[in-house]
Amino acid sequence: QRLIFKLLLKLKFFDENQIRQRLMGLQQMIGRDIAFRYEGKVARLHDLVVSYLDNPGKSGFQYAKLYGEENKIYYENILEPARALKRARQEKENTVKALVFVDDFLGTGQSAIDHLLTVREELVEVEKKGIPVFLCVVAGFQGSADRVERELGLRINVRIAEPLGE
Repeated sequence: QRLIFKLLLKLKFFDENQIRQRLMGLQQMIGRDIAFRYEGKVARLHDLVVSYLDNPGKSGFQYAKLYGEENKIYYENILEPARALKRARQEKENTVKALVFVDDFLGTGQSAIDHLLTVREELVEVEKKGIPVFLCVVAGFQGSADRVERELGLRINVRIAEPLGE
C-alpha cells in the first residue's frame, strides 16, 4: 500500500484546459523554427498540415483536432495520416511549411516508431521536398524522443510539451 501511495503521489492528471495550453505551447515551439502565415478574414494557418499516428477512432485524432482548434489551423489541413502525407508530398510552390503528427503520450517510443516506419517511404519523399516533420506530444520521456529521432533514420523533430524524468 505504501508503494502504491508513493506512485499515486507522482501521478499527474491534465484537464482539457491544461491539454489545450500544452498544445498551444507545442505550436510555439515549432514557430521558433518556421515562420507561418495566418490568412483570411478569420486568421487561420493554411501552410501547416496536422495529422496523428493511430487510427481515426483513437485519441490521436482528438488531439490533432484540439491542436488545430487551439492554434487556428485551417480545418481542411487536419487530415488522416495517409492523406496528410499525400498532401505534403504533392504540394507545389512550398505551400506546406511543415507536417505535424500529434499524440498524447510518448512512453518507450516504440508505438510512434512502429507507426512512422509504416509510412517511412512517404516521409522520405516529404523530407526530400524540404518539408520538416514534427512529432508533437503532450507528455513523454526525453529519452524516448531521442530514440524516435535516432531509430527512424529521418529528420523527425520530436517536441514534448511536458517532458518527464526517467
